[in-house]
Amino acid sequence: MSKVPLILGLAKKHGPDIIKYSKTLANELPGMINKTNEIKESREKNKQINMHPRKKLLENYQLTFLPELDKKNRSELIHARLEVNQNIKQIKEEQQKEALVKKVLRNSKEIIRWKNLLAQINDKIAIKDLEEYRRLYNHPDHTSDYFDGFQTHIDKYKRLLQEENGEKIIAFLHEQTGISREEIKREFLFD
Repeated sequence: MSKVPLILGLAKKHGPDIIKYSKTLANELPGMINKTNEIKESREKNKQINMHPRKKLLENYQLTFLPELDKKNRSELIHARLEVNQNIKQIKEEQQKEALVKKVLRNSKEIIRWKNLLAQINDKIAIKDLEEYRRLYNHPDHTSDYFDGFQTHIDKYKRLLQEENGEKIIAFLHEQTGISREEIKREFLFD
């Protein structure tokens, strides 16, 4: 049996109502879309309000601080490193206090995020330190805005440069940046 007559009969019977309904729906659709957007926005605001302060701080670091790492000076980077270390310490203390497995798993994921952030900050400090020390190595009269407030580091490094003892310079740079001695030798062209 063919279903075509059945379909044509339904179209004749209900077609005008469907067209009429679709026209009214088309008029109301923009209003419904605006309303759904308003609901989404209010849910996002509620989510932000109810968010844990440490999670807000992590999002702030990831969205605003990390993209601007190159523009930060050493004291700002060290402050961020201290703050991230403190948050990791707090999470670990919470883990020790919590007996529920679910909390420990959630906190473990949170620690991983904070440790990733800490690794990025530490790497940036090491790289920027090495860049500034290289600038001072090539141009001893260079004044560094990056090392503002860390004059003792610069003075010690300049003393080592005046002594012209390559091993002491390499040891100092390795201690300050954590970068391997071989890489420092390559970067500074020590023989």
